[in-house]
Amino acid sequence: VTSNKEGITNDTFKTINSNAISLLSSDSYALQQGLKTFGLTTVPEDIAKGEVDSASAKTLANAKVQDNFDQVYLELLREKIAATESLARTVQSNSSGTMKTAVQTLLTNLSAIDSQLAKLQL
Repeated sequence: VTSNKEGITNDTFKTINSNAISLLSSDSYALQQGLKTFGLTTVPEDIAKGEVDSASAKTLANAKVQDNFDQVYLELLREKIAATESLARTVQSNSSGTMKTAVQTLLTNLSAIDSQLAKLQL
């Protein structure tokens, strides 16, 4: 979300993206605090590596050249939100306390962001 903000041309999309950055930054901190309840300071490296997306950067670079960055980024962002929601639901069902609360907040925020993106007319 943060690395692609400069490519967005639609003003409404810029606002939604900016709000998403704020919400997700806060959620990230809360999730990090939740990890501490499991004795972890970060997401295990093998899990983090499995979530790295190397294809999107090339897709977005091509979209910028073809002058359809906003449309392509919107599609990719909504796909990422759906995937993250799915993963978060799995984590939530196996969590309690601080972590469960943090994941619920994340899910609420992701849903709100996706709802705004779904209404976006590009």
